[in-house]
Amino acid sequence: MINPDPVDLDETRLIAKVGGIRIKYSNSDLRVLQERKDRYDAIWAISVLEHVHGSYDDRDSIAWIYSALRPGGVIVVTTPIDRQPWDEYREIDPYGLDKPDSGPVFFQRWYDLRSIHQRLLDPLRGASFDLAFFGETEPGMFRAYEAEWMRLGLRRSVDDPREIADHYREYASWEDMPGAGVCGIRIVKPHQDR
Repeated sequence: MINPDPVDLDETRLIAKVGGIRIKYSNSDLRVLQERKDRYDAIWAISVLEHVHGSYDDRDSIAWIYSALRPGGVIVVTTPIDRQPWDEYREIDPYGLDKPDSGPVFFQRWYDLRSIHQRLLDPLRGASFDLAFFGETEPGMFRAYEAEWMRLGLRRSVDDPREIADHYREYASWEDMPGAGVCGIRIVKPHQDR
């Protein structure tokens, strides 16, 4: 597991230990993958790429991930999606990785279908991919939930299973999505470069 946030990495270590899961950990960022060409059969980047910005971004990151994948390997990625792409900023950096002089800090990038293709998929030469969509049943549901969560914290989170069951569902296509959600992406690297 590669993670530049040492606090998050420590939490993952604890959870994995309790669950009896063995993982190798690297307190680093995705740049380490530049040195690991054709090394992995599968790579998972769950809620990762949307947070990458600065001296390199999501486009660089997906290229490094793809390069680190062996031919025939699979990448699984999730990203937040909305009807229009936009960048979300927050007053504080929850990961403690940015050192801003003042003002809001970049938190994450929201994608639409076009930006998923342009930023993440089109540059991956020869890759095949599948997309899956899960999101709110009415526009604005997620933003209302997020505002409550920011105000109430964990007290709001305890109802997450009910919130998801009542107000979110899978959609057959991007066009069917009424608002915000998550896109799951499965990318397969061809056995032979084309």
